[in-house]
Amino acid sequence: MNSKKHLGAILNDRISAMKIFFISQKPFGLMGTPGTYLLVEAYAQWADICVIANKDHTDSFRIVHKPSNSVKLHEVSFNREDYLAAILQIVNSFEPDIVNVASQPDWTSIVNYLKENHPFPKYVFDIKSPLLAPANSKRAAILREQGRKSLINVDLVLTRSPEDVKTWILHCSKPVLIYPLGVRLADYSPRNPGDGFSGCTRFVYVGAIAPRRQLETMLEYIAALPQDIREICTFDFFGSGPSEKDLVNTI
Repeated sequence: MNSKKHLGAILNDRISAMKIFFISQKPFGLMGTPGTYLLVEAYAQWADICVIANKDHTDSFRIVHKPSNSVKLHEVSFNREDYLAAILQIVNSFEPDIVNVASQPDWTSIVNYLKENHPFPKYVFDIKSPLLAPANSKRAAILREQGRKSLINVDLVLTRSPEDVKTWILHCSKPVLIYPLGVRLADYSPRNPGDGFSGCTRFVYVGAIAPRRQLETMLEYIAALPQDIREICTFDFFGSGPSEKDLVNTI
């Protein structure tokens, strides 16, 4: 047997034998979260994948992706008091090599509970976005301190940017791996501040039309632009959500 093919077969067997467990407090396939479900589907081509997603969601949420047959999906209500025990039961049954916990306010409770009761896997804290709380607020300070204390149970931190880590964890002492967003920054050069108006005349928002996006603030900024700039610029919004009618009325 060709040695290269033999090595390839061994590597494929090892990769397919790896088990990765994903935990997210958001419904799986939720509109606006492609970084979660597309990542999971990509991993499912090479490893055994199991996902815990939130069972609770309202009609204002749009599910735009259904899991493939390669993904084992378990929906758990994160509102129930024993949701940690429910997750642990699934973890014990799946016996993962890696547990990936997506950024959410109580990620520390999940990691600490699972590490205590199922210590064998490697635990990864996957930061999907910066902590959405005022930087100087009491809540943000508490969550960052909880994050620092919980690092003892974390093996790796995944993030899009180092700045996001600082919003979640105070003085992160564990390895941080930055994964790309799919945009080559080298393809873009910074604009010289002395060049004046950049010439951009069309601006587009793509995302959820929901209060948490604070689109009314964006509209206030647009309204504050000088009239000569507003006359040559267009602003397009693409998306859906509970605030659609409010946005139309405001415009």
